[in-house]
Amino acid sequence: MNLIAILIVLLLEYFLGHLQELRDPGWFERYAGWLRERFGSEWEGPAAVALVIVPAAGAVALLQGLFGAILFGLPGFLFAIVVLFYCIGPRDLAEDLKPYLEAHKAGDEARAQRIAVRFLGEAAPDDPQRRDRAVLAGVLEQADERLFGVFFWFVLLGAVGAALYRMAAVLRRADEARFGVGFASAARFFYEVMEWIPARLLALGYALSGSFDGAWQGWRRSRERRREGVLDTSPGVLVYTGFGALHLDAEEPGAPTAAQLADGLRLVHRALLMWLTVLALLTLAGWAG
Repeated sequence: MNLIAILIVLLLEYFLGHLQELRDPGWFERYAGWLRERFGSEWEGPAAVALVIVPAAGAVALLQGLFGAILFGLPGFLFAIVVLFYCIGPRDLAEDLKPYLEAHKAGDEARAQRIAVRFLGEAAPDDPQRRDRAVLAGVLEQADERLFGVFFWFVLLGAVGAALYRMAAVLRRADEARFGVGFASAARFFYEVMEWIPARLLALGYALSGSFDGAWQGWRRSRERRREGVLDTSPGVLVYTGFGALHLDAEEPGAPTAAQLADGLRLVHRALLMWLTVLALLTLAGWAG
């Protein structure tokens, strides 16, 4: 049923992409802020993160259990689809990249810069070459946060898993000035834990869907950079492996072409399709058994 739910959600995302505006995580940030104001000085570290996440995850688990216990579990299945649809994204990766490619092709640097800032969620490099590399890295990295990581935890834990992953992704960006250093650090650690396995599975998907030798070299180089303490763990694995799978060097200067940016998105799609195929085979094996 997990496979069917994922396929339905992908179809909904394709035909109802305009509903992605409903995925605004602002309410969850406000909820966390309300708890911060309520508990004041007691708000610190992992306990504070648990205080935010556990009630929300518990509510999802309770509703999943209640809906799954009636009408042969059909309401529970529909509830899982709704939760999964809400937890992906919040924006479609292809739709975010398309206007950037158009601006890139038209030579409209000002528009490309604005789109890059929105896409990356941070100040994009002003230099066009560095910006193009940052956008490609963003595609390879955000494919995990927007889709694959959510699907992985959904397959593992159902609607609760998808909700936990999305909450972790939202809280990892918590502002230290507002929430405190201890909370922000614990939130980032929680996300890193949730991200560790799916990031490496998606990186393997990049390797099997592109240049395996190039991806392997990128993987090895990312390990070297992590030992040197100059690279984030999971994002670095995805970026270095993805660049290698595209026959690019993550550290070599120079901008990827528009075609290579589009190839990055196609690599993501192939990797996702590969893992969906694996899930389909496992599902069929389970039914046959």
